[in-house]
Amino acid sequence: MSGSRTTREIRRALLLCICAALNPHTLSALDPNRTFAQYIVTRWGRNSFPGGAINAITQTPDGHLWIGAESGLVRFDGISFRLIDHANSPSLPPSPVLGLIVDPEGVLWVRMQSP
Repeated sequence: MSGSRTTREIRRALLLCICAALNPHTLSALDPNRTFAQYIVTRWGRNSFPGGAINAITQTPDGHLWIGAESGLVRFDGISFRLIDHANSPSLPPSPVLGLIVDPEGVLWVRMQSP
């Protein structure tokens, strides 16, 4: 029984690899205007991440990582974190971000704790 389970897992992994290879959409996490050396970071400390507790993470087609956190929405461009909250974006309510999703057009949808 474990042999057939292993076979199914291998088939599933192979199918995933084939789907990824045939996907016409290319996602690039690196900015082509930056050199590779600009992405080298030895470490981030506790004070490097401005968001607090993390509730969700997603990536948009432009390569940015978006992190839904206790303090608001955080964008990571590969080098630094930028907090987007009510203080610098009044359209966002002052509450934690609970969920993130990117729709088929590449638009980021944000689920806040408050309405």
